[in-house]
Amino acid sequence: ASTIDDIRVTGQTEVAIQVDWKNPQAEVDYFRLTHTDPSGQEEELNVQRSQEARTKHTIVGLYPGTEYQISVQSIKGNTGGKASFATGVTDIDAPTKLVTTKVTEDTATVSWNKVQAEIEGYMLSYTSAEGSSSDIFVGRDSTSYRLVGLRPGVLHTVYIWAFSGDKVSGKSSTEAETGLQSSTPKVPKLFSL
Repeated sequence: ASTIDDIRVTGQTEVAIQVDWKNPQAEVDYFRLTHTDPSGQEEELNVQRSQEARTKHTIVGLYPGTEYQISVQSIKGNTGGKASFATGVTDIDAPTKLVTTKVTEDTATVSWNKVQAEIEGYMLSYTSAEGSSSDIFVGRDSTSYRLVGLRPGVLHTVYIWAFSGDKVSGKSSTEAETGLQSSTPKVPKLFSL
């Protein structure tokens, strides 16, 4: 009777996974909640039974973009009930500190801090009053990218996000205003002496 069924993942962030499960009929002292990362590192914690029909708990301090095996079992005295299992995956963190480092008439270079999650790469796009670019793939080890072929004298908003499979992070953005085209350079006159 102390078997827990239907542990489920009800939400997640980059560093947390929220789970809940149905409280068993039988008396329990507490629940033992365990989460295991892909390398097999396991952490246990004790959760008090809630007064509601289900007990909720948010597991914090997790690593972004990582799949965790989660189990919960009821503990009464020194006896553990049958465990119930679920799998949860934290969100991929977004690139941080996206800044424009260099701008010319038709190029803009942006740089960012790499994400913590294991990812396949980044996607980058930009928009201006004229419309938006298609998504540009950038390798996962990159921390900067040079956009070329931009229109002069235009304010561009640049977006970057990380992805792995069909999971994507939130987007970071920065602005880059291209320079105006300079007129033809003036040729200094040669004065004959």
